[in-house]
Amino acid sequence: MRKKSDKDIQKDIFRNLFGITIEQYEQILKLQNRKCAICKKCSNKNYGLIVDYNYKENKIRGLLCECCYGIICQIDDDPKLLEKAALYLREHLCTKQRSSSAPVSTVSR
Repeated sequence: MRKKSDKDIQKDIFRNLFGITIEQYEQILKLQNRKCAICKKCSNKNYGLIVDYNYKENKIRGLLCECCYGIICQIDDDPKLLEKAALYLREHLCTKQRSSSAPVSTVSR
């Protein structure tokens, strides 16, 4: 029995997990200009972007880099949680006007 090539393994993954061919993956990749659908950073690796699959709706949302895919997984596909995280970051954003030596407090007195 011959050992499967990396391309054959990738074909099996796309077909078995997402119901698509490598050609369909490459078509999505081309539509996204070989960039992550969220951060728009390019992937230099073959099949370097991860298929973001919505299992509830049984469809592919797009292709994401590892970092963005990890964020989506960590928030459990919850846009409200992501909005809360963005608000948190905005509230605690450091600006040049603030002194870097003193911590910023958001507690009301």
